[in-house]
Amino acid sequence: MDGLLNMAHQIGINHTTFIQFLIFIAAASVLTFVVFGPFVKAQLAREERTKGGEDLAADLHKKAQQIAVDYQNEARNLHQQIQDIFQVAKTGVAGESEKIVTTARGDAQKMMDSTKSQIAQTVEGLRGSLESEKKTLSMLITNKLLEK
Repeated sequence: MDGLLNMAHQIGINHTTFIQFLIFIAAASVLTFVVFGPFVKAQLAREERTKGGEDLAADLHKKAQQIAVDYQNEARNLHQQIQDIFQVAKTGVAGESEKIVTTARGDAQKMMDSTKSQIAQTVEGLRGSLESEKKTLSMLITNKLLEK
């Protein structure tokens, strides 16, 4: 043991080194129990609370996605119902408009036929009056030419 102490003394290790080692052990023990222990406990408690929050956030995210999918499905269904109602109304209006157009065509054809017959009667009347006027006019022209 003397050799060991001699060797330690030659490299500069003396009794103050042991005292410094004991102070280090005491300081590390105090810091471990007073500072690091509560800090580690607080950190673990925070992680436990955060893990529960993460799970809750994941559940809420899944619920939000499900609600969005449900909303899209309801919107599609509502759009389809509106489209069906519109199609029924459009079909009804198309039939009604076809009836109106057919009636209007019939009325227009009757008016055209009536107008054509009136024009034909007027033309025939004017032809007859022109025939009688033609004879009178011919006589007048002939008399005028002969008088000169």
